[in-house]
Formats: sequence, structure tokens, C-alpha cells
Amino acid sequence: MSKNRIMLVICVVAVLISAIGLYTTAKQVSAYHKLEHEKKVATAAAVQADKTYEARKKKIQQQATDEAQKSNDPLIKAVADHNGAYGVMNTLASAFFKQYYTWKSAEEYRARPSHLENIATTGLLKNQALFDDGKDSTGGDYIANTGVQSSFQSASAYADTDVSAIVKVNFRSWFEDEKENAINATRYYSMQIDPTTQKIKQLNLVFQPANMDEE
Repeated sequence: MSKNRIMLVICVVAVLISAIGLYTTAKQVSAYHKLEHEKKVATAAAVQADKTYEARKKKIQQQATDEAQKSNDPLIKAVADHNGAYGVMNTLASAFFKQYYTWKSAEEYRARPSHLENIATTGLLKNQALFDDGKDSTGGDYIANTGVQSSFQSASAYADTDVSAIVKVNFRSWFEDEKENAINATRYYSMQIDPTTQKIKQLNLVFQPANMDEE
């Protein structure tokens, strides 16, 4: 076989191998995209199913609470009222502390009270022990200068009466561009609500673990 013919055969084989490789790659890419699409569809369906379940569960729980509160049995009614108050306090605590412990700038830090007007009383929002201006003892802007940021994680209210509870709050804090080194922190607050307006009217820090990473 001549040298030219050998080169021709080699070229043809190389082209065939390349074509097969491209075809195989195309099929793999197509299969990958199909799997990704199926994954997205399945995830969306699962999320929707979860939302439907939660909505139905809340509806059933609310119906049971409403019926219990209308009961002629004083014990059943008292339990229903307490459970209702417990739900309100958990909802208020989560909504309040989600805003209170989430900020990325000095502006967001100082603007927190304006986002809590439907959750807390005016008197509480003017409490400087809870809502300071972010300045240090020299008048410098501590939040802006250090770049400290915070992210709310969770809040759980443990009711001791129908209008008061101890709230455990978990959050994370870090300095700018150092989120990978964020510290987990826990705070405990005593909380009282106004039963008429269903707003938080009193909040006091009662305990914080010495270990900032303790949950």
C-alpha cells in the first residue's frame, strides 16, 4: 500500500472517530439536559406539594382551634386560647427577629424600626437599648467602619402565659467579605405582647451564652 493511501486511510479513520465522538458527546449532553429538566420539574412538583400540604394543615389546625374556642367546656376553651396565643407569639417573634438580626449595611441597620411598625409598638421601636444608631463611644459609625453584617437563622417562643414568652434567637454575624468565618450566636429574650393590638410591647435581653458558637 502506497504512503499516500495509508495517509488517506488514517485521515478517514480519524474523521470517523471524531464523528463518533461528537455524536456520543451530543447524546450525553442531550441526556444531561433532559435529566436536569426532569430534576427541575420534580423539584417544582415537590415544592408545590409541600406548600399544598402546609396550607391544608394550617387550615385544619385553624378550624380545630376555632371550634375549640367556641366550646362550652372552659378547659377546652382555655387550652385553645393558649394555643392560639402561642401561635401568635411564635409568628411575631420570627417576623420581628428576622428583621432585627438581618442587615448588610449601616443604612439597613438603622432602618430596622421602620420595617417593624406592624409588629411592635411605637414605644418599643423607640427603645434605644434595642435600636441604637450604630455609633461607638467616640461617635464613629461602628457598623460602617467594621463592615459587620448579620443574618437571622431562627426564633422559637416558649410561652409562659398567653401574653408573655421566652424567645430563643439564633443568628450569624461576620465582618465584610468574611462570611465564611461567620460566628453562630444565640440570644434569649423575654417578650410581652399587647393582646389588643397583637404587637410586641416589651422585649428584654435576658441571657446570651458565653460561647458564641453555642446554639
